[in-house]
Amino acid sequence: MARAGALLAVACGLYAAATSGGIAVVVVVLALALATVAHSLAEVVSEAGAWTLAFDLADPDNAGAYQGVSQTGAALGSMLAPLVVTATAIEHGRAGWVVLAALFLAAGLSTRALVRRHAAG
Repeated sequence: MARAGALLAVACGLYAAATSGGIAVVVVVLALALATVAHSLAEVVSEAGAWTLAFDLADPDNAGAYQGVSQTGAALGSMLAPLVVTATAIEHGRAGWVVLAALFLAAGLSTRALVRRHAAG
């Protein structure tokens, strides 16, 4: 999940770079292509991380409840995503992309910290 957060932060930075005025079209296209690769890879890595969290950390005696909470969290994320993207990148341009990048990075690193704490405890 930390890797996914970092990849999404990189993608956001590239999306922001593509919005800079006065740069050559070929540079914009290259930035968007690289952002697409980073974003796509982040999605794959994120799904792998989510499955690992959902199955490896679940208490075997309460796996169904854990799955319910996991899926509720995913549904909330899908519901709030348009609001968050609109309030950051759409409303504030490059500065919004930077904020969104920081949110993705913080989420990934926080997840890693929580998992490590769980593993140690």
